[in-house]
Amino acid sequence: MKLLIIYGSPRKGNSWEIVSKIKSKLLELSEEIEFDEIYLKDYQIDFCKGCYICFEHGEDKCPHFNQINPIVSKIKSCDGLIITSPVYVMQVTAMLKNLFDHMAYFYHRPYFFTKKAIAISTTGGAGVKDTINYMEDNLHFMGFNKVYKIPVVISRSNEEKLNKKIDSISNSFYNDIKNNKIHSPTFKDIFYHTMWRAMSGRTNALKKDKEYWQSTGLKYHDFAPEVKLPLFKRIFTKCLYSILSHVFK
Repeated sequence: MKLLIIYGSPRKGNSWEIVSKIKSKLLELSEEIEFDEIYLKDYQIDFCKGCYICFEHGEDKCPHFNQINPIVSKIKSCDGLIITSPVYVMQVTAMLKNLFDHMAYFYHRPYFFTKKAIAISTTGGAGVKDTINYMEDNLHFMGFNKVYKIPVVISRSNEEKLNKKIDSISNSFYNDIKNNKIHSPTFKDIFYHTMWRAMSGRTNALKKDKEYWQSTGLKYHDFAPEVKLPLFKRIFTKCLYSILSHVFK
């Protein structure tokens, strides 16, 4: 089992300590786990220019492709992702925001349909709820099947309660990956997936988006084929797609 850890903090602080506890718990469950760790502070990634090239011409044409692609490749090849950020001015750190900005094309062309993640955010004050929800939303919009959240207010944290939560989430995360469990998407996941699917069929849709949805076959499925929808969600998706296709047309 290969797990990737992305540290969004410039230092080894509270979120790093929580990851250390998760690593210890996971290794109790299995010694056959390999951890690959990325400290974003060491990557010196230029800030996203908002040039729209990744949307229009493909992510490989991004002016910072050589800086970003090694990270994206590791996310694609890992079995599970652990990603962290302390709260900086009520949001994720600039380093993690910059990574998300560079990966925004995955909103248009979601990819990680079978992957699971743990998102961790820590603060000594306020903002942890918005920060962790932002991290969760980004991962879901990119296609992640399941995102476990560990938001922590350090000054108020109950050590025993936090350790129990870490143990519980580590167990669920490990078993999901080991057993290839696929969770049913939320209605929010379905809405955004269906919206981009419908938009890819517009006459003036971005060429790369249209190519992606057609070449992968995603255009012809209610959701990613690997993710089975219960009947009521299939009905909801079909109705939503019909409405959105008409609207965008």
